[in-house]
Amino acid sequence: MTDLLIVGNGFDLYHGLPTRYTDFLKFISYWSIFWDNYIGEAKAQVCTPFRVKLSEQNEIIEESMRDFASHQGYYKYEHLEFINSHIDNLWIQYFLKKQLSSVNWIDFEGEIYNVLKLVEEYYSEFIPEMRKRNDAPIKYIPGDMSTVINIFKKNCPEEYIDFTQGIISRRDTEKDKLKNNKEMLLSTMKRELDDLIKCLDYYLLDFVSNIKVERYSEQIKELSYINLLNFNYTYTYVSVYGKNSLREHHRIHGDCLEEDMVLGIPDESFPSTLDYIYFQKYFQRIQKRTGNYYKSWITEPNAREKSLEDVPINVFIMGHSLADSDKGILKEIFMNDFVCKITIFYHSQLAYEQQVINLVSMFGKDFVIEQTANDRIVFEKLKKPQKRVAR
Repeated sequence: MTDLLIVGNGFDLYHGLPTRYTDFLKFISYWSIFWDNYIGEAKAQVCTPFRVKLSEQNEIIEESMRDFASHQGYYKYEHLEFINSHIDNLWIQYFLKKQLSSVNWIDFEGEIYNVLKLVEEYYSEFIPEMRKRNDAPIKYIPGDMSTVINIFKKNCPEEYIDFTQGIISRRDTEKDKLKNNKEMLLSTMKRELDDLIKCLDYYLLDFVSNIKVERYSEQIKELSYINLLNFNYTYTYVSVYGKNSLREHHRIHGDCLEEDMVLGIPDESFPSTLDYIYFQKYFQRIQKRTGNYYKSWITEPNAREKSLEDVPINVFIMGHSLADSDKGILKEIFMNDFVCKITIFYHSQLAYEQQVINLVSMFGKDFVIEQTANDRIVFEKLKKPQKRVAR
């Protein structure tokens, strides 16, 4: 059976691409620089990747936007117009307001979960309690909860009732009316999430994908004829290492080219209700048909052709934090009898320690101790990137 490479957002970051969610937020914050300097729809004869000025940490800066604007013909104008008309997207405004400082992509999804958790608490606990007291919620509502409700109520239908204003009415908070009110808010949040995903898609497709990648990993280059399980939305592996070293490629969370990107919360979230199913990754994977065919790579081989001893699978993981938002998929890899060794690449001591913590969180300390002692799970430090010779 073929060896398996799993890549997450750290893979793109290693190759110098600005794919942190904070880069996307900076891109949005600096959008006017691009929009004011971009001339129009002139067609370039050859759209080859170009250099873009980034910070020392390969982050989007103001000069990046000027570099993007100086290259005409690289962008679909309807994509630019969409971004320009959705700068005030409510999810984007919420994230900008929060000014998150973490650099992991997972925190983007984690904050979506935090927002939805506050919505659930608002309708299932806070409003019923205020109804009992016959009091004004504005005096008691927690700050984070108030921020969430006040931001996302902006695009709700006129019938939406803002319970944070005035005294709670028993008539307005009857079970059916409260349910309908919650549905209006969640429906607004769904639409805004769709628009956020589309803006992110166009950022990756029209901007990030046009950045010239000038580095590669010798450790990844040494892998040949592999199956690639790609948690990213980009085509970085193919653009750097080519298609010849790939057997099959599964974009488990969709990709920017097909506009079927999955961005949501863990599958196990909100187990007692389906109100938030639209935001869950497994539902979006069904909805966007990203499939499960990676499973065929790690299932039992044809017994008439091979024995288990003949078909061990080596798994290599680069750039994935191993956080539990992808627990369902990762569990199938780590607990698989046909996987004989899992090599996890890490870029720093801090990253290594966090990956160990995440593994313990997912599988328990005994499993991790046993697997590392037996060298079934091995951590390997990434070497410095090599300079890539232009093709």
